[in-house]
Amino acid sequence: MPEKVFVIGLDGATFDLLKPWIEEGKLPNLARLLQKGAWGNLESTVPYNSPVAWSSFITGKNPGKHGIFNFGYYENDSYDTKLVHSLTRKGKSFWTILGEYGKKVGIINVPVTYPPEEVNGFLISGLMAPEVNEKICFPRGLYRELMSKLGSLSIKVYPRDFIRRNRFDQFFDKIMTVIDQRYAVVNYLIQNKPWDFFCVVFSTTDHVQHYFWRHMDPDHPLHQPSVSLKYKSCILRVHQKIDTIIGDLIGKLGANTTVIIMSDHGMGANGDKAVFLNNWLAQEGLLYYGDSTHRRFNLKKKLVLLGKKYLPRKYKGKLRQVSWLSARTHSIYRDMNMDWERTRAFSDDNRGTIWINLKGRHPGGIVEPGSEYENLRDFIIQRLRDFTDPENGERVFQHVLKREDIYWGELVANAPDIILHQGNRKYAYIHQSSTAASHTLLFKKLSQEEMKENAVRDADHRQEGILILNGPYIKKGYQITDAKIMDLAPTILYLMGVPIPKDIDGRCIDDGIEEYFLSEHPFQYAEPDAAIAEKGASSYTKQEAEEVKKSLRGLGYLE
Repeated sequence: MPEKVFVIGLDGATFDLLKPWIEEGKLPNLARLLQKGAWGNLESTVPYNSPVAWSSFITGKNPGKHGIFNFGYYENDSYDTKLVHSLTRKGKSFWTILGEYGKKVGIINVPVTYPPEEVNGFLISGLMAPEVNEKICFPRGLYRELMSKLGSLSIKVYPRDFIRRNRFDQFFDKIMTVIDQRYAVVNYLIQNKPWDFFCVVFSTTDHVQHYFWRHMDPDHPLHQPSVSLKYKSCILRVHQKIDTIIGDLIGKLGANTTVIIMSDHGMGANGDKAVFLNNWLAQEGLLYYGDSTHRRFNLKKKLVLLGKKYLPRKYKGKLRQVSWLSARTHSIYRDMNMDWERTRAFSDDNRGTIWINLKGRHPGGIVEPGSEYENLRDFIIQRLRDFTDPENGERVFQHVLKREDIYWGELVANAPDIILHQGNRKYAYIHQSSTAASHTLLFKKLSQEEMKENAVRDADHRQEGILILNGPYIKKGYQITDAKIMDLAPTILYLMGVPIPKDIDGRCIDDGIEEYFLSEHPFQYAEPDAAIAEKGASSYTKQEAEEVKKSLRGLGYLE
């Protein structure tokens, strides 16, 4: 069996960019890995965002079993949302399973790993962790050791703060600094700590594509030739820097190490239109905005409404530091604009999901479970399948699906009731609530300023990520088909000689492994844990939650 497995995650990487660059000789180390190994697209989860996709990577399970469907989840009997964290996720991480079989593991910067679990090795949390300190590390002493040896662990980048001010140079410098610091940490750990399995995620590949795609793509609505000329190579330069790091790291690994390069999702250009789902629901008679009779404003609600509408950005940031305001802004803003006594369905507005205002789940729920619920979902789905943009006659959504069409398992009931899939992301779901616009407005062509202000990124996620396998028992020059992100956990367990739990949904990607190795090493399976743990209470203090929200706002995932 291979002695070790080394995973390098390139968040948001896509073969749409990598393949042409490889063919042009611009990424020599990735080119060699493709020539000497197996590769193909890696299908992400739905939705294809970091918390969901990385949770399926970690557990080998679909979201209906691990229970994470976005950055937040609704509290019971509430319209408030809480941030997800590692305790929200159900199911063992595959590196915990490796540890149970005596394997030493090292995990660096994987999203949704805060608070860090106790592993047989070391772990540094990634996205959804608060500011860098000893609490993001296991063991905690690792933080002090790295600070002593390296002087810095990592820094957070808030792209939106730079982009809104057109400070592309400073943002790019930050990105390159983060890469250097991430590499320094990995280089130190692989040479000074025992490990059998190692995983590091470079998130900067995601960040640079989100906000520099406009400069690379002359057809992008934000492309400005006079400005973009200077920055059009920035995405390539980030990938080239990481390509060099990949070559250096592989040179330090043993011959029996299997290397896996993967991404949680792909990336592609955004359009310059917004679609307002709540307004569509209102037009269909399924959602009612509050009028003067239904609105019972108190002082706090008035402050939220006025602040969102009139305050300059810098003062909005100060208001977010007020704890009650920070925690309640989103739900209050929606609350005071919707008449829950008549509303039957609503959208989160900044993502393609629809919730039924269900009795027993939401405090103002009016839709009865059972046939009324099912008939309402069927009606909405049929109407949305026929929903077209009047400007071009094109259907807005490629797929409109019930949650059980996508997910399976004990936690499907926690998922949104209807999931929308555009495919090409022509239409943005802007973070500003649709109630801030005219209640009859279904579409809006966004100006460049509105795209910046509403965190409409240059490019956004696509379902097809990348996968490259390279090692002594991997087929050479072979193209893999039908691989999914949840397939990586069982593949890694198999390659390391560890039984695969029977409740894992993914499959071993055996078509990329040499036949003789498969015949000599039959699959082993283990019985799953008997029970699913209850949802963990919030692991964030108020201050930590604000730090995470600040990071997500900086990335354009929250308003």
